[in-house]
Amino acid sequence: MAAWRIFIHSVQMIFNNLPQVVRIVLVPMGIGIATLVLFAVLGVSMDGTDTEGATGGQIAGLILLALVLIGLALWVIVAWHRFILLAEYPQGWVPMLRTDRMLSYIGHSLWLGLVMMGLMLPLFLVVGVVGGVVPLIVTIVSVVVIVAANVVFFRLSTILPAAAIGKPLALKEAWTATEGSSATILILVLILGVAQFALQLLLGLLLLTPVIGVVLMVLGTVVSGLVNISILTTLYGYYIEKRAL
Repeated sequence: MAAWRIFIHSVQMIFNNLPQVVRIVLVPMGIGIATLVLFAVLGVSMDGTDTEGATGGQIAGLILLALVLIGLALWVIVAWHRFILLAEYPQGWVPMLRTDRMLSYIGHSLWLGLVMMGLMLPLFLVVGVVGGVVPLIVTIVSVVVIVAANVVFFRLSTILPAAAIGKPLALKEAWTATEGSSATILILVLILGVAQFALQLLLGLLLLTPVIGVVLMVLGTVVSGLVNISILTTLYGYYIEKRAL
């Protein structure tokens, strides 16, 4: 089953390259943790913030914090795509900072987000109208729409690794290259959903263990994020570059 092979390949990609994973993730993650602590000391936190009662400075701080965390995440994402697809190994303990590729990744992400929003908004408007007449249908149709949107997203998502390695793809090219893959990607979406649910359940249980549980949860969250990124990388390698799984 191609979907299962894509998922397993994406997971193995991480555990077969643990030294490189550490070199790519450690410094950005450390900076991110230090930034969260610093902003928390300054009274700015991503959790439990009352935006209605927040001052202008706190709101500005939240925006700055979000931008810093997004930048750090993009640093890791682009470095990982380039390591897998271009064999661009991290030099030392600081992954190469490709700001041009990061900006391209942001641009392509925003464009993909707008396209997905444009596709989903009319469908949810229809669901809202129908739901007023037959409420029972809303849940079923909403689930179908969300699953279908995920299939479309993954078929188009190859434009993101392409942006990271400097070989931009148009949405039409990505759609054409993944022609006939909808059933495979549908199964992949279901596998990923089950895996993410199981991981979140496990991480929730780990939190019950003092100190060690928090550390394991952070590591589990990082691995979960890397799996998602690796799936995009695998889809690009498989459908665009025609690599074997």
